[in-house]
Amino acid sequence: MAWPSLLKAKDNARSVLLELDRMLKGANSLGKKDIVNYRETVLSSIDKSILLIEDEMKELETNLKQHRKYFESKSVFLRRHHKHL
Repeated sequence: MAWPSLLKAKDNARSVLLELDRMLKGANSLGKKDIVNYRETVLSSIDKSILLIEDEMKELETNLKQHRKYFESKSVFLRRHHKHL
């Protein structure tokens, strides 16, 4: 399942952002500009990843609903044709 990978990616992103924040505190003004630019790149990448994950979750939800409808109709069919169930 993909969830452990997603959690690890989230933790890694959080670690990167914390490290960048730590670097910002100790950098000179020229270095801070580079760090801020890199931090914005990282945030943009995370935002894109979030959108992809949300799309996959919507697709998963749609598939689960379709499976539920299928099994529900199967259950109704079995009940109608096998009254003793």
